[in-house]
Amino acid sequence: MRGIDPVTQKPLQAHRPPFRYAVLLLMSCIMSFAALAGQTINLAWDATSDPTVVGYYIYYGPSPGFYTDRFDAGTNLSFTTPVLPDGVYYFSATSRTAQGVESDFAN
Repeated sequence: MRGIDPVTQKPLQAHRPPFRYAVLLLMSCIMSFAALAGQTINLAWDATSDPTVVGYYIYYGPSPGFYTDRFDAGTNLSFTTPVLPDGVYYFSATSRTAQGVESDFAN
């Protein structure tokens, strides 16, 4: 699977060198991206206005609402994934409080 360029929506060519996607992950929407072997994905989002929030989790998986893995982004407002296997990934975010209360997934 080669993947789709998120800007041009055209299939990525096998001869292209690996590159990184720079995307904005808004807390109010779910994003999907195709990753090629050897790639990372850069995600960024806006801070919540809730003063009790102490960090964010980034979830990803093979379909919207079905997230199989989670990254702890800490207090950062951006995150670069480790290298992901070929595939299409859907991302969503949650915020968390110091007491461990986690928000619903961004939608």
